[in-house]
Amino acid sequence: MTKFALQKRQYILLAVALVLLLAVAYRYGPGLSFFDTGPDDIPVKKERLTRYLELREKKIRLEKEAGLLDRELAETEGMFLQGNTPALAAVDLQNRLKDLTRASDVELHTLQVIRPPRQKKDEEGYYQEIPVKINLKLTIRQLKEILYSIADSQTFLRVTDMTVKTDSRKEWLLNTDMTVTGLRVRAAEEKHAS
Repeated sequence: MTKFALQKRQYILLAVALVLLLAVAYRYGPGLSFFDTGPDDIPVKKERLTRYLELREKKIRLEKEAGLLDRELAETEGMFLQGNTPALAAVDLQNRLKDLTRASDVELHTLQVIRPPRQKKDEEGYYQEIPVKINLKLTIRQLKEILYSIADSQTFLRVTDMTVKTDSRKEWLLNTDMTVTGLRVRAAEEKHAS
């Protein structure tokens, strides 16, 4: 190598070292005295720090609230009939009614799914009513038990129509027609379609 090439290489290394030194000074410079902006910078930093702490506390509070809302949502989702379609929700309601009548030792004669009432476009919401009509032969005590079981059910159920007649052959036996309605959550596609 020539003397000129060696000197050129030294100048290049010196320039690279100087650039690196300036980069380090720029990166860590705010802490150095020759980059200090003075006492005016302290209130701005305090304000930023206070704002950051407020935002952090707000984030923690919102995360707690979101957790509580998620738990409440999970609890309330159990109150609705299961099923992605009205037919599946009706099957769920029928099974629940069969279980209620079996628990009260009631004779279930007929069980019929009724078409849900048409809702106006502006009344359609996130929930859909699923009605089922049942015919029961039971005593007054059993009727009371069934009504209490429906009202106390984990699922949102209500009796929307009921007719009670006495049986002509057995006066102590009641022939009861009852319409029980449950709610199901509409699928996301149904919500957007309405």
